Amino acid sequence: MRSVDVLAGGRSGLTAIMMSTAEELRRPKLFDARLKLNMMALPPHTAFVYVAVKGEIWRGRQEAFAAELSIEDHASREDLTRLATNPPKTRHLQKAERSQKHSEARFADTYRLARALRRGLRHRLAVDNVAVSRAPYRDRLPNEIEGAFFPSTPSSQAIANLALEGADRWYDIWDGEPEPRPSAAGAAFVQSYPMARGDPDKILRAAAFAGWVMMPLQTDRSFEELGALVQRYTRLK
Repeated sequence: MRSVDVLAGGRSGLTAIMMSTAEELRRPKLFDARLKLNMMALPPHTAFVYVAVKGEIWRGRQEAFAAELSIEDHASREDLTRLATNPPKTRHLQKAERSQKHSEARFADTYRLARALRRGLRHRLAVDNVAVSRAPYRDRLPNEIEGAFFPSTPSSQAIANLALEGADRWYDIWDGEPEPRPSAAGAAFVQSYPMARGDPDKILRAAAFAGWVMMPLQTDRSFEELGALVQRYTRLK
C-alpha cells in the first residue's frame, strides 16, 4: 500500500504531505482510501497537508487537511517549511486517539485470524517464477461476508487494490477525522500466499489492516464456518 508522499518529523510533531497520482486524479476514491489508511496508521497528532499539482482541480477531503498548497505557488516551499517546523494543531486528538484504539484492536483480531487460518500451510507460500492473479473472482460468503477468490498467488498490486476497496468498507471520515465502521472484514482466498522479501507477513498484515482476511483456497472448513469466523472476530466490538 502506498504511504504519504513526504513525512517530516521534529520536536513539534509529524507533518504528512500528500499529492494525488494521475490515477488518483482520475479515480478520487483511490486517494480517499489512501488518506483514510494513512490517517489510521500514523499517530493521531500528525498534521496532513495537501499539495495540488499544476492544473489540478481537486475535489477531495478538504476538512482532513491542515493546509492545501499549490505546487505552482512559489511561496509553497516556505509554507511547507513553516508547516513542518510548527504543524498546526487542527485535529481532534481525543476523537482520533479513540478511533485509532478501536482500529488497532480490530486489526489485531483480524491479523490473528488470518495467521490462524494459514497455520500449517507454510509450504504454500509463494515462490518466484509462478503464475500470479491480477484480479479475483468476487462472490459473497454466508453472514454477508465479501469474498475475493484468487485462482493462483495474487500479485502485490491485486492485494493493494483490495486494500483500497477495504478501506472504504472499514473506515470513514467525519469532520476531518477517520472513524472505523462496524463492518466485518472481507475474505481473500488464495491458492498460495504472497510474500514480501525480508518480511514474509507484510502483505498479510497490510490486507488485515485494510479489512481483508487472507485465507487458503483449499481448506477443510465450510464457507458457513469461515463466514461465521470472520463475522465473529473482525466486526468492531
